[in-house]
Amino acid sequence: MTDSYSNLCRYAGIVMLLTGATASAQAYDKLTVASVSPADGSAVCQLKQVVLQLDGVAPEGVEWQSGLEAPVYDASGTQVTYVKGTDSNNGFILRLSSAITEAGTYTIEVPAGAFYTPDWEAMDWPLPPVEGTENDAFTLTYTVDPMEPVVLEYTTPASGSTMTRLSQISVELSGGDPLFGIEWQSGVKATVVNQDGETMEQTATIRNMASGYVLKMSKAITTPGTYTITIPENAMYAINGDMMPVYGTELKETKLTYTVVESDPLEFLGSDPENGTAVSLLDNITTSWNTDTEVAVSTLNVTDEYGATVATASLESDLSNCILTLDNSITENGTYTIVIPEETIFALDAEGNRIVDNYNNEVILIYTVDNNVGVSSIASASRTIRVVNGTINARGFESSTVEVYDLTGRSVDNASQLLPGLYIIKASDATGSVVERVLVK
Repeated sequence: MTDSYSNLCRYAGIVMLLTGATASAQAYDKLTVASVSPADGSAVCQLKQVVLQLDGVAPEGVEWQSGLEAPVYDASGTQVTYVKGTDSNNGFILRLSSAITEAGTYTIEVPAGAFYTPDWEAMDWPLPPVEGTENDAFTLTYTVDPMEPVVLEYTTPASGSTMTRLSQISVELSGGDPLFGIEWQSGVKATVVNQDGETMEQTATIRNMASGYVLKMSKAITTPGTYTITIPENAMYAINGDMMPVYGTELKETKLTYTVVESDPLEFLGSDPENGTAVSLLDNITTSWNTDTEVAVSTLNVTDEYGATVATASLESDLSNCILTLDNSITENGTYTIVIPEETIFALDAEGNRIVDNYNNEVILIYTVDNNVGVSSIASASRTIRVVNGTINARGFESSTVEVYDLTGRSVDNASQLLPGLYIIKASDATGSVVERVLVK
C-alpha cells in the first residue's frame, strides 16, 4: 500500500468512528476464491500476474498482509520469485515481482491469512483482519510455454535490392501466436537515413496488411543513393488473448538497406531468329535487350497452335542477351509460341545488382517451323556434300572452300567436327559451288 492510500484508510476509519459506523457492527464472511484468471492449471505464454475474483468481499475492501511475499516455485521446488497482492477494479491481483518467461511448470503458494477484510475499528496500521475473514491457504499451478520472439523473415523487395524508386517495403514476420497475431507499437516509426548519415524527411509509417506489415514512405525516394531503414527495437511484439504485449517476444532492432539508381526502362530489342519468321528447326533463341540483364524465371513453356505445351526452354542471361534453349529441338511443321511474362527479366545496375522495379514487359515470340524451307543443290549430282562421323566430305571438288551455317544463318566456327543437328553447308572451288542442307546424326 502507498502512504497516500494508508492515510486515506486512516481517515476513513476516523470517519466511521465519529459517525458510529463500526466494523464489528456488521457481519463478515470468510474471503474465498471464486474464480482465477488465467485459470488454475492452464498453460500461459508468460506468467506475470493472476487476477482473483473473491466471494465474501465487504464494503471495507480487501487487505493484503503487510510485508507478505507469497513464494513462487518451479518444478524442482526452487523458489524463483514471489507475489504480492493488491486490490483492483478488475478484482484482486497477485503480481509477480518479475515475469516468468522460461518454459516450465510453476506453483504459487498463497498462505492462510494472506488477504482479509480489514478492521477499521482498530484504528491501527497496518489494519488488522476482522477475525474469521482470512482466506484459507491455496495453491495455483501454471505451465509456461513461451511464444517465439517476433522475427523478420523477409521483405519485398529484399534488403540489399537496387531500384529506381523507394516507396514502400512489405515485411513478413514470424513468431508469436498465430491466433492472436503481432502488433506494431502505436506511434513508433521507422527512420530512413541516407549514405551520409542524414535522416531524411521521409519517415516510414506502418500499415497493417493481410500478408504482414507495409512500411510506406511519406514520399517516394528517387534521388540516387543508398538508404537505410531502421525498425526500432520493440517496435513489434506478440500479443496474448487479452490483446496485451507478451514480454520477451519483442523484435530486435532491424536495419534494411536499399540502393536507388537512375536507369532507363528495360527494352526488348529483338531476337535471333527474328520473331515471326519461318525456320526449319527451333532449338535456340537469343533475345536482345538494351542493358545487362538478370532472369528471375529459369524455364518457359513452348506451345503449339493448339495451346499444348510441346517443350520447355531454359532461360539464361548473357550480359544484354537472354538465351532460350529448348530441351527438345522442334522439327515438326507448325506454329510455336514462347511467352516471356512481365517481370521475368530484370535490368542490372553498373555494379551488377538487380533493379527490382526495372523489368520487361510481356514479350511473345512466334515461329513457324517449315521443313520445306531451305536450300538444295545447285550443281550436278557428281559434286556432293556428305558428313561422316561429324567430318565434312566435299566430293567432286578440287581445293574446295567449305562454309558451315546453322539454320538461323549464323556461321559455325568449329566445322571440323560437327555435332548432331541440321546445317547449311556450302562447298565451292574455282569451277562452282554446292549448297546442301545436311542432317548430322
